[in-house]
Amino acid sequence: MERRWKPWLTAALLGLAALLPYAVGRLARYRMSHREQLLERFVDPLRGKPRSSLLRREGTDPAQSPAPAPGPGPAPLPSPAPAPALPRPKAGASLPPEAHGSIFLSDPQNELLRFQEALARVEGGADLARVLHFGDSVVTGDLITGEARARLQRRFGNGGPGWIYLQRPWEWYGRPGLTLKGSGWRIQAPMLTARKDHLYGLGGLAFQTAGGAETLLGLPPSEPFSVLELHLLPQPRGGRLQIQVDRAVDLEVDCAGEGGEARKVLPLPADAPHALRLRAKGEVLLHGLVLERPGPGVVYDAIGSNGGTVRFLASIEAGHWIQALRLRRPDLVVLAFGTNEVGYYNIPGPAYAADYRELVRRIREALPRASILVMGPMDRGERRPEGGVGSMPNLLRIVEAQKRIAADLGLAFFDTFRAMGGEGAAGRWYQASPRLMTGDFTHPTRAGADRIAALLVDALTRKYQAWRGEVEPVPGREAPRPTGPPPASPPN
Repeated sequence: MERRWKPWLTAALLGLAALLPYAVGRLARYRMSHREQLLERFVDPLRGKPRSSLLRREGTDPAQSPAPAPGPGPAPLPSPAPAPALPRPKAGASLPPEAHGSIFLSDPQNELLRFQEALARVEGGADLARVLHFGDSVVTGDLITGEARARLQRRFGNGGPGWIYLQRPWEWYGRPGLTLKGSGWRIQAPMLTARKDHLYGLGGLAFQTAGGAETLLGLPPSEPFSVLELHLLPQPRGGRLQIQVDRAVDLEVDCAGEGGEARKVLPLPADAPHALRLRAKGEVLLHGLVLERPGPGVVYDAIGSNGGTVRFLASIEAGHWIQALRLRRPDLVVLAFGTNEVGYYNIPGPAYAADYRELVRRIREALPRASILVMGPMDRGERRPEGGVGSMPNLLRIVEAQKRIAADLGLAFFDTFRAMGGEGAAGRWYQASPRLMTGDFTHPTRAGADRIAALLVDALTRKYQAWRGEVEPVPGREAPRPTGPPPASPPN
């Protein structure tokens, strides 16, 4: 009797043959790819995990610590002549003239005007100016955003810590000095646990419990607040959220109801770095907390998602996200994506541009008086077969695509790639002293992130000064300064 060969058996044997070099060390040269490369390509985009710590642990500074050894690659990093050290600006100090961030900011249609008006109101002694900064794993660890927040608050006043999640969605989520311990929350996100209704709140994360979940939150003395906002999705059979403030004041919030995203505002007894304890009694679904002060000052929200992309935000249900934006009422929305998309062969393309345009449409509908800034991706390096580290080939295409989208839609654009030094910057930053890039050539150290933040804030504040008539606009980068005093503008 003739025996027929099974196609599935052929596929199984081929699969075993492909896996054999990974099991037998002597056959390593026949491996199709290294484990680290496979994790970086297929797993890390889902979990956003870098191969080095992004957060400054107590008593340490990653900028001063040796970067971890990169994963296996074609060859070790060569040892060319040391790159010149890139200066790290001191706190509160201005950058040298040749490094002004304004040369990397393009705003020919005065898109940032509404944000400048908000800053003028703050300087007039009233109101808050709110910045909503969306991004990927760099923002998750409050890199770039942390230093940008500190610089703007030193200049215009401290409006409070801003947006904070109920629990660490990823190990390195947070900011220096933040104590955050959550338990019992079921975390839902487009790349974690899908929701059929796609209602993920402002930042694309939902924290849900049937009861029993709790959160402990504490901040350092430098971060006082006197207003607590809860951003939640009321449930038809919703329970209650009990809030203990400094182990003394007990508050309770009813989380039942229908009708979409809601905001509960709770004034606190004093302006101080309070310790909070939240306990859910029954079904509760929260999207985040906001900690603010009455003002005047700046609030800078860092809303990052590991592995985050423009598609990640666009997957949130449109009407729901529009409502969440209205409840947060920012004056400036920063879209800082592109690093994760670099590894995808079909990006940029028509679908990528369509996602960007859809996000901008939603922001415009929700916040007609807010400014929008597209912040281009950082350089992302890879080892070259001939040696050394160069920029990933797709990176410049994404930068140029974002520039075109920003120009077409009249948005402001900050060229982070060029601000770093352009082609091959990741490798040079890795070699710099202090080290500005970690060993994965993707995530900056604290020192590198602070440098980018300094350039970004320098660009924003100089733009504001030009609008006020205190300095001259940068030729070719800014619209001519309007005559007369800055117009008053109502908040969103």
